[in-house]
Amino acid sequence: MAGIKRFITYIYAYENGTKGINAGFAKVEIRGNECRIEVHLRGTPIGWEWIRYTFLK
Repeated sequence: MAGIKRFITYIYAYENGTKGINAGFAKVEIRGNECRIEVHLRGTPIGWEWIRYTFLK
């Protein structure tokens, strides 16, 4: 599959600047000029506003 790049990155919860537990992962797929990001979170009190802010900022 030429022209396709895929990778997974792990997401950790941070509290007071200290890395904590694994909070999930994100799958990223780049195909030509299109990028897809699939985020999986578990057991986090993070709201959608924070996630949207992080990706758009």
